[in-house]
Amino acid sequence: MTDGRFEDIRRESFRLFEEGKYAESLEQCRAAGTAAPDPQLAILAARNLFNLGRFDEAEAYVRDLLLKMPDSSYLHSFLGRILGARGEDTAVSEHARAVLLDPANQEALRNYAAYRVAAGDSRMAVPALRKLVALTGREDDARCLVRALTASGQASEALLLFGRDVRRREEDPDYIAALMGAGRYQDAAREAAAAYRVSGKVPLARVYLRARALNDPAAAAGEYGEYFATLRDPEIGLDYALHLRALGRPGEAMSVCRQLLDADEKSSGYPVRLLTCRLNADLGEKDRASGCYEHLVRDALQNLDDREFLSDMLSGYREFLLTYFPVRDAESRFLSIVSAHPMAVSLLAIARLYEDIGDLSEARSYSYRAFRSDFLQGGMAYARFLAGQKEFRESEKILLYILSNAKRTREIESVAGLILDDQWKLYRRPRLLSRLVGMLEQRFALLSSDGLEYLAVACLVSAGSARREKDYLQCKE
Repeated sequence: MTDGRFEDIRRESFRLFEEGKYAESLEQCRAAGTAAPDPQLAILAARNLFNLGRFDEAEAYVRDLLLKMPDSSYLHSFLGRILGARGEDTAVSEHARAVLLDPANQEALRNYAAYRVAAGDSRMAVPALRKLVALTGREDDARCLVRALTASGQASEALLLFGRDVRRREEDPDYIAALMGAGRYQDAAREAAAAYRVSGKVPLARVYLRARALNDPAAAAGEYGEYFATLRDPEIGLDYALHLRALGRPGEAMSVCRQLLDADEKSSGYPVRLLTCRLNADLGEKDRASGCYEHLVRDALQNLDDREFLSDMLSGYREFLLTYFPVRDAESRFLSIVSAHPMAVSLLAIARLYEDIGDLSEARSYSYRAFRSDFLQGGMAYARFLAGQKEFRESEKILLYILSNAKRTREIESVAGLILDDQWKLYRRPRLLSRLVGMLEQRFALLSSDGLEYLAVACLVSAGSARREKDYLQCKE
C-alpha cells in the first residue's frame, strides 16, 4: 500500500468514526493497520469496538498498546472505561492510575470522578472534581462538583459554589438539591415553586411539597391535597399518603391510596399496595389487612425481584401477624405463603419469625438454609444470628468462608461492616480480623470511601490488640 493510499484510508477511518459509523471505521482501521502498524489507528479501532459493545476485543487492543506505552494516562483511562462498562472492580484502579500518571489529564479526572459517582461513592469523586474545576474552570465540571458535594453530605459547601463557579438558573435542580441537603427547606420550597411555575415539571412540584413537609408538616398536608387533586400524579399521591400517615391521619391516607388504586393499580405499584396493608392495620381492619397482605405477598414473591422491598414487606407482614393473631396461627399463616418461595429473602424472613417467637432451633435451621441459598446476604445474616447466640467461633467460620468466596470489592466491604460492627464485636476474633485486614490491603486501590474507613478502623483495632499483647513489632506494622 502506498503512503498516499494509507493516508486516504486513515482519514476515511476517522471520518467514519466521527459520523458514528463504527463498524465501517473499524474495517478501515484494520485494513490500514495491516499495511502499516499505527498506534493512533489501533486506539481508534479500540474506540470503535467500545462503541459497538465489543468490550473484550477493545480491552485486548488497549492492553496490547499498554505493553508498548505503559505510562500512557489516556490508555489507562480508556481501559478503565472499558472495564467499567463490563462491571469490573478493577476499572477504578485504571482510572486512578491514569490520574497519577498525569494529574493534569482533564479527561482522566473526569472519567475517574464519573466512575466513582456512578458507583454511588460521591465522597471519593470530590477531590478529583476539585482538581478538575481548578484546571478547567468549566461550569459543567463545577456542577458535577456541586452534585458530588451534595450527595456526600457537604451541601453547605456546594451552595458556596453558586454565584462563584456556577451560575444560578431559572430552573435549577442542583441548587434546590443543595438547599435541601443543607436543611434550608423554606428556601428550597421557594426555589422549587418558582421553577415549577416556569417549567410545569411535576418532579419539581414533588420537591416543593417534600420541602414544605419538612418545614411545616401540618400546612403541607393541605397543599399536598391541592396538588394531588390537580395533577393526579401517583408519586405525589404516595408521598401525600405517607405524609398523612406520619401525621396520624390513617383514614385520610387510606382514601388517597384508594384513589391511586382505583385510577390504575399497575401504575400505583407495590409500594402503594404495601402502604394500604399497613393502613388497614392502623385502622383496626384486621381481616381486611390480612387479606390485603396475603394477596400482596403472594404476588410480590412470585413476580418481583427487589430484595429491599421484599424484605420490608415480609417484615411488615410478620409484625402484623404476631400483633393480631395467636403465635401458632401467625406461624401457620406466614409459612403457608412464604415457604413456597425458598429464596434467601424468604428463608431469612421465616428465620426472623421463629426468632421472634423464641424457637431458636428453627430460626437457626432457616438461617442456615438462607446461607446455603445465598452465601453473601444469607451468610452474613446467619453469622449475625450465631453471634447473637454467643456462638462466635461458628460465626467466625461462616465469615471466613464468605471472605474466601467473595469476588467483588463491595462484597468484602459489606463483610467488613459486619465484622467491625460494635454490636457483635466480631473484630475480637484475631484470625478473622487478620484475614479482613489482609484482603482490604490487597484491594486498597479498589476500595470505596467506606472501604478505606473500614481498613483504617481494622488496622487501629489490630494495632490496639497487638499492643495489649505487647507485640510491638506487629503493632508498628
